[in-house]
Amino acid sequence: MKKCLLLLFILIISFQSYSQEAITLKKGYIGISLGPSFFNGSSLENTFQNQGALISPTDPTITQGQVGFNISMIDAGYSFTENWGAVFKLQGGNYVGKSDGKVLKFTYGTVLIGPMYSIQVLDNMVLDMKIKGGRFFNVLSFNDDLDNSFAKSDFNFGMEAGVTLRYHLSPQFSWINNLESQQQFSAKDEKLNLFNVSTGIAFRF
Repeated sequence: MKKCLLLLFILIISFQSYSQEAITLKKGYIGISLGPSFFNGSSLENTFQNQGALISPTDPTITQGQVGFNISMIDAGYSFTENWGAVFKLQGGNYVGKSDGKVLKFTYGTVLIGPMYSIQVLDNMVLDMKIKGGRFFNVLSFNDDLDNSFAKSDFNFGMEAGVTLRYHLSPQFSWINNLESQQQFSAKDEKLNLFNVSTGIAFRF
C-alpha cells in the first residue's frame, strides 16, 4: 500500500512539473480580433433583374477601395517547433453601399487553416508569417427604395497570406495585430480580393 501511495505521489509531482513547464512554454494562443476591411476586386452591383429588381443609374455599388469591417471570432495558432506551427481562423465581414434609399450589402464568412512560421523579435514579441486556405461563404443582398429585398449566395475556395505581430502583455495574454490579404477563386468572371487589418486580444496556452 505504501509503495502504491509513493508511486501515486511521484506521478502527481511529475505531472505537476510537466504542467508548469507546458504553461511556461506557452506554445499556443486563441483570441478574437477585429478591424477595417478594404475591398480590392471587381465592382459589385445590383444584378437581381431575374428576381424582379429594377435597375437604375442611382443604384449603390461596392468598388475597389470600399471600407468595410472584419471580425475573427476565432484567431488561433499553435507552435510545434521553435519556428513552425499551424493557424486557424473563423472570420466574417461585410461591406455596405447606400444611395437614394437603396442598400447593397456584401457579407462573407470563412474558415481558414494553414502553416505558420514564427520569428522571436524580442523577448515578449513574436512575428508570425502565415498562409491559409479554406472555404468562403458570400451573400450579396439588395434593398430598393420600396423596401423590397433580394439576395443570392455562393461558396468559393480561397487563400490568405499575412503577418501577425504578437506582443505578450503577460504570461496569460497577448495583444495581436494582423495584416492579411485574401483572394477568392470564383467560377464567375469576377475578382473577390480583400485586405484586412485587425487587432485583438489572445489567451496564451
